[in-house]
Amino acid sequence: MATNQVGYEAAGPKFAVLALGDGPDFATLRLRDAATGEVVFETTPGAATGVDSWKTQRWQSAEFTAFTGIGRFLLEALDATGTRLVSEPFEIAEQLYAERFPAALLGYFQGQRTAEPYLSADRAIAFIGNKRNARADVHGGWYDASGDVSKYLSHLSYANFMNPQQTPLVVWALSKAAVCPHIDANLHAAFRTEALWGADFLVRMCDPAGMFYMTVFDRWSGDTAQREICSYSTQKGHKHDSWEAGYRQGGGMAIAALARAARLKQDGEFTAAEYLATAERAFAHLEVHNLEYLDNGEENIIDDYCALLAATELSRSTGKHEYLVKAGERATSLLDRLTGGHGYDGWWRADNGTRPFFHASDEGLPIAALVDYLAIAPEADRPGVSAALGKVVRQLAGITAEVANPFAYPRQLVKRSDGAIGTQFFYPHGNDSGYWWQGENARLGSLAYALRRAMPHVDAEAAELARVQSQRALDWILGLNPYHACMLQGFGRNWAIYGPAKLPNADGGICNGITSSLSDETAIGFCETEDPFQSWRWSEQWLPHAAWFLLAMTEY
Repeated sequence: MATNQVGYEAAGPKFAVLALGDGPDFATLRLRDAATGEVVFETTPGAATGVDSWKTQRWQSAEFTAFTGIGRFLLEALDATGTRLVSEPFEIAEQLYAERFPAALLGYFQGQRTAEPYLSADRAIAFIGNKRNARADVHGGWYDASGDVSKYLSHLSYANFMNPQQTPLVVWALSKAAVCPHIDANLHAAFRTEALWGADFLVRMCDPAGMFYMTVFDRWSGDTAQREICSYSTQKGHKHDSWEAGYRQGGGMAIAALARAARLKQDGEFTAAEYLATAERAFAHLEVHNLEYLDNGEENIIDDYCALLAATELSRSTGKHEYLVKAGERATSLLDRLTGGHGYDGWWRADNGTRPFFHASDEGLPIAALVDYLAIAPEADRPGVSAALGKVVRQLAGITAEVANPFAYPRQLVKRSDGAIGTQFFYPHGNDSGYWWQGENARLGSLAYALRRAMPHVDAEAAELARVQSQRALDWILGLNPYHACMLQGFGRNWAIYGPAKLPNADGGICNGITSSLSDETAIGFCETEDPFQSWRWSEQWLPHAAWFLLAMTEY
């Protein structure tokens, strides 16, 4: 029986999934008090179903949302023959997640700070190639992943549509957590300190001319001599001198992060005023030069939502009308991308044609950017934004429910390598990068956060769809998945172990997660091989997973 291994919010959605072999379906599900054995709730599980080619297994989904008591419980399922299946105990409590997870996530980020020998080496890092014969002080920040001590604003720029938001997302998330009323106030000072550690790094990564550097990269070697300011391509780590970060390449998110960090009104190595001045200078630079830095010379949806976040945060931090105007322009561009076709309505166009937006880590970011824009938007703009949010929520719910899907895994409308457009469970292996696909725990966290943020701004029906889908995304991360694996180390059971790690997977960190199978994209895979060229796809911990999960906690 798969459950959320940590537990459930008392007033929130509650699901479990029963895994069946060849036996009969389970007819009864009982919730028992773990201490007394008393049955406190009883229901009937749904019909058994297979999923695509996921194992040779059938599953039954069961819901016990109607029970709102608090305590420690377990689930018991019975079939017609009397066979009994019992879950491990779990908690039901009020504000369970906000009380349980933030301190662990904070500890994870603190443990990923760059340390020696990298801290000293990064005080004088060379630029790749001959374009800039100089060195820059770019010390600070965090290691990107348990298998990678490089530092990224983003990567995969050569693929144009795949850029994930990395270190700047962490700074933005920490800055939000530092003032979140749902998070223990005793943690706020430590969250501020960690946010400013990252903000200081972003200031150093901003060139005097106004652009941000994209990466400090060592080709996954761990060798300080190979660390250079660059961009790179393919799994061979070919370095390039296109190190300037456009809006989608980490520049927009870095501006947003610095503008938000400035509102903490606390100095790190740099002052709050310097954070804001850097953000303003970088925004002015990208307004002129963004197209020059993009590999295909064309903006896409990622530029729109990152620039929207940047302009929104600058508007809130400065009160300047010019940023409100820019935010409105980007919001309009983003809303214009909402379209229909291929049998679906309410999906984003990623380009200027018919390519759908699908993303392995940041699917929730356009939603979150629009919700944040609502805080500053003119009254006339708000109904259109709210209507768009409702359409996106319904589209996600629709494609998630269009096939047998007992775990309610959020499906995507994708463009496959053969050009075909259709829906599927996981990010396609054949994509513009030529190699990069991995577990989607960051994507799940981004949806959990963004859907919770959208709930107050959509109609009641869409709000309930968002509430349930948000919870199902968190449930998957916390063990309610076909592998009964909790992806957040230090909680639950069956954590992934990453063999080739430069640093061991750490408590409070989240591994990449579950994918489609290496050999069959209609099947499912997790830790399928220990081959270091493949094993990272599932078991390696990565900063954005924890950043998005932390953001989700700010909404509980």
